[in-house]
Amino acid sequence: MLFEFKTIGVTLKKSALLFDLDGTIADTSVGFVKSIKHAFAVYGLDCPDDDFFIERISNGSIGIINELCGDQYTKEEKTAIRTEFLNYYQPISALNVEPYGEIVSTMHQLNDAKMPLAIVTNKPEKLALPIIEAIGLNNIFKVI
Repeated sequence: MLFEFKTIGVTLKKSALLFDLDGTIADTSVGFVKSIKHAFAVYGLDCPDDDFFIERISNGSIGIINELCGDQYTKEEKTAIRTEFLNYYQPISALNVEPYGEIVSTMHQLNDAKMPLAIVTNKPEKLALPIIEAIGLNNIFKVI
């Protein structure tokens, strides 16, 4: 991806590689599914099977909560469910995370070659950083 920055008549061009975190760099589904199911159980809501959540993990917790709760729940109730999810997920977000294939060594090779790397994720940074650290990619990404 090529970025152009124009300031006072000067154009700077910079290349960078952008990566999604969940499902691209690492399989984060174990903690995510456990946490979202916990949040639904706390509020007495029926829960689909794990595959339902895994298929929708890229929608993030907000997307999944909105899909399952629909118009039957208020914005405040959905926010409470998400808060429960986040409180449960934060301390376990980096547990049972597995990087895909040779992604870790590839990222280190790209970093060594001075290629700017960035993470694009709908996950809050406070949840993304422990995952990135757990798989050995801390200090590799310029932007998260």
